[in-house]
Amino acid sequence: MANLVQDRNTPQAEGSVFNLPVAAAMLIYAGALVALHSCEHNAV
Repeated sequence: MANLVQDRNTPQAEGSVFNLPVAAAMLIYAGALVALHSCEHNAV
């Protein structure tokens, strides 16, 4: 899967929204899909 280099228009699906910690140097573009790393408890 290719990395994002800019924001993308991703429609929001029905479900829950969570506020979770993110690593200090992490850049997350608007519309990106993220996952939670089970060992570090940070978004990857």
